[in-house]
Amino acid sequence: MRLDGSVLGNILQILRKIGRFSAHDTLHAPSNTTILSGFFRSLHQEPLLFIAGMSVANYHLHEGGLVRKGPHKKLKLNRRAVLRGMGIAGIAIALPPLEAMLNSKGQFHRVARSENVDQPKRFVLFHWGDGAAMDYWKTGSLSNLANDSILNGLRVGGMDGLVSAPPMVAPVASDVTPLINAITNIGNDVASTTQSLERHTACGFSFSTGLPAKTESGTFRGKFEAEVKGAQGISVDQAIAKHIRGDAPYGSINSCARNIGGASDITIVRRAYSFGEGGQFQDYFVDPRKFFDDIFTQFSGNTGEPDPELEKLKAKRGSVLDYVDTDIQTLQNELGQSDREKLEEHLTSIRELELRLSTGPRSCESPATPAASTPSNNEAIEYQNRVEDLLTLHQMAFICDLTRVMYVSLCSSSDSYLYSFLGHTSNEHGLSHSSPVNSPAEYAQFAELARWRVSRFAHFIEKLNVPLGDDTTLLDHCAVVGTSEMGDVNHRDDVLPVLVAGNLGGMTGGGTVAAPSGTQISNLWLTAMRAVGVSASDEASIGNSTGTIGGLWI
Repeated sequence: MRLDGSVLGNILQILRKIGRFSAHDTLHAPSNTTILSGFFRSLHQEPLLFIAGMSVANYHLHEGGLVRKGPHKKLKLNRRAVLRGMGIAGIAIALPPLEAMLNSKGQFHRVARSENVDQPKRFVLFHWGDGAAMDYWKTGSLSNLANDSILNGLRVGGMDGLVSAPPMVAPVASDVTPLINAITNIGNDVASTTQSLERHTACGFSFSTGLPAKTESGTFRGKFEAEVKGAQGISVDQAIAKHIRGDAPYGSINSCARNIGGASDITIVRRAYSFGEGGQFQDYFVDPRKFFDDIFTQFSGNTGEPDPELEKLKAKRGSVLDYVDTDIQTLQNELGQSDREKLEEHLTSIRELELRLSTGPRSCESPATPAASTPSNNEAIEYQNRVEDLLTLHQMAFICDLTRVMYVSLCSSSDSYLYSFLGHTSNEHGLSHSSPVNSPAEYAQFAELARWRVSRFAHFIEKLNVPLGDDTTLLDHCAVVGTSEMGDVNHRDDVLPVLVAGNLGGMTGGGTVAAPSGTQISNLWLTAMRAVGVSASDEASIGNSTGTIGGLWI
C-alpha cells in the first residue's frame, strides 16, 4: 500500500497515544513511498514497524527501506529482533546474540518495559536408548582414558579404528573432556517397582519422571503382564520448562533421531520420554526438515492453511533467506564489523543446513518392524546425517533463544537397528542383552555403540561451547545431562551411564563425580532444576527425589 505524509502523520499520532513515540519523535517519508506488506505487526501484539526488529522511531522511510535519522549512533537491537519476510508474511528468522543487543554490562537491552536481564539459563536432557556396556564405562580422569573405554569417545580420535566404511559423519573435532564430568552411583530403582512390566517400558517411563509407569494389570501379549498406560507425572525437562521459559517462543523443543512410536505394547515405549503434567507424551521432531520449517521460519499463519508462496518456495528449493534479503542488507549496514561477521556466519549456517535438508530423500519414518538385515551404506549415512542435522538445529535454537529447554534423543529404547557403519553383526536390542561373561564379542560391540553415542554427546557439547559475544559461551549458561533409561545386561536399573556438562555455578569438568551409593537419578534432576533457577517454592521435588547432588552446578 502507498502512504502519503498525512497518513503517516496519523499513524504517528496513534503510536504516540499508545506510548511508542515521544512528542519529539518524527516519521519522515518521501512522497509516494511504498511500504511493503508485512512490515506492520498487528497492533494488539506489538505496534512497531520492523526491519530486523528495529523500531521505526529511529528511522525514516526512504525508497522502500529504513534509514537511521540524525547523527550516527550505536545501534541497539532488541534480543527478540528477527528478519521479516516479504511476500510470505509468516517468515521470521531469529538472530543470534549480537553485541548490538547488549549494554555496557553485557546484559541484554531492556525488552519492552522490563529491566535488563542476564543471559538465560538453559537445560538439555541428551538421551540414548538401551543403556551402555557398563564394564567399559571407565571413569577417573577423562583426559587419560584407556583406549577401550566408552568415554574415550569424548576425545579427538576416540573412535579411530572402530568406525568402518562409510566413515563417521561429523567426528569430534576438539578434546571436550575438560568440559564434561562422569557421575557414578546413579540408578533408577523406581523402575523395579513395576516388575510385571516389560523392562524397556518400566525404565523408559520412569527415568525422566522419578515415578513408576502408569499401568493396568491383566492378560497382555498372551500372558499375565501389566499394560502401560502412560507416565504418572511430569518429566524433568517439562518441569523446568514451566518455570524458565521467560519470553522464549517455545517452552521446550524435543527430538528423537530414531522413532518407532505406536500404540501397541512394544512400540509405545519407542519414542521420546518427555511427559507433561498429566504424564502425556510431548511432541517431538524426527524429521530435520520439519524442525527447520516449524521452528526457524514460522511459516504457518493464523489460518493454519498452507501458504501458497511457501509451497512455491519449496517446489523450487529456494532459500528462505531470499525472502528476507532487504532486512539482511538493512541490518548489515547498521552493524559493527564483529556483529556483521556473526550475522554472516549465522546466515551461512542456515543456508548450508537448508541445502543439506533439501538434497536427496529425507524421509525419517522408520518401518513398523525394522529389518535385522544390514542396511545399505546410504541408510547408515542417512541416520548419521539426521543426527547431525538435529544437533545443529538444536544448537541454533539455543543461540537464537527460541527455547531454554531441550530433550535430544539419539534413539528410543528397544530399537532393532543394525549399526552397520560400526561393523556390527547384531542389532542394538540384541547387543543390549549381551554380557561380558556369556557373550563377550557382542558385549564389546555394545561398548563400541555406546562409544559412538558418547561421541555424539561430545560433538553436541562442542556445538554448545560457542561464544555469545559477551565474553561467555552458550555452554556457560547450560546444565546438560547425557544418559540412558537403563544400564546393561538385560536392562538393569541400579546403575546408569551419566555424563554432565555446562558451567553453571562454575562447575569444572574433566573428571568423575561420585554420588553417594544408591543415589537416584531424580536427585540429579532436582540438582539441575535448582541450577537453572527452579526454586523449592516452584517445585519442592521431582518424582522420588530426596535432595541435590554436591559437586555439580550448585
